[in-house]
Amino acid sequence: QIAGYLDLLTELQHRLQYMQNEITHKNLKLDSAHYNTKEIIAKRLDLINNLSTTLYEKQNSPKAKEIFIKEVKSIVENFCINDEDLKWMELLVNESNNNLLQNLYDAHPTLSETDKRLLCYIYAGFSSKSISVFLNIPIETVYNRKSRILAKTGLSKQRNY
Repeated sequence: QIAGYLDLLTELQHRLQYMQNEITHKNLKLDSAHYNTKEIIAKRLDLINNLSTTLYEKQNSPKAKEIFIKEVKSIVENFCINDEDLKWMELLVNESNNNLLQNLYDAHPTLSETDKRLLCYIYAGFSSKSISVFLNIPIETVYNRKSRILAKTGLSKQRNY
C-alpha cells in the first residue's frame, strides 16, 4: 500500500511540475503582451504628438492641408502594410476577449486572410471608415463583408459592432 501511495505521490509531483511549467509559460506570454501593450500605447501617443505638432506647424501655411494629409496618409499606409502591428492587435484582442479571434479562426478555417484582418480591426475597435481606408475598399464593402462574416460565423451584431 505504501508503494502505491508513493507512486501516486510521484505522479502528483509530476502533474504539479507540469502545471507550474504551464503557468510559467503563460505568465511569460502575458508579460510579453503587457510589454507590447505599453509599447503600442507609447507609439500611439507619439503618433498623436507628431500629428498635433505637424498640425500646429503647418496650419498657417497655404499647403498645410495637403502636407498634413500626405503625412497622415503615409502613417496609415505604413500601419496597413505592417504585419507585425496586425499580429500584436490579434494578440491583444485575444488576450482581452478570451481568445476570441483564435477560436473563430479555428472554428471557421475557410475564413480568408482579408476576413481575419477585418475581424481583427473590428475587435480592435476601429470604425468602418478606418477599416475602409486600411483595406482600401469602399465603406459599403466593409458593411457587406461585416454582414457576410456575421452570417458565416454566427456572431452577434451587438458585439463590438
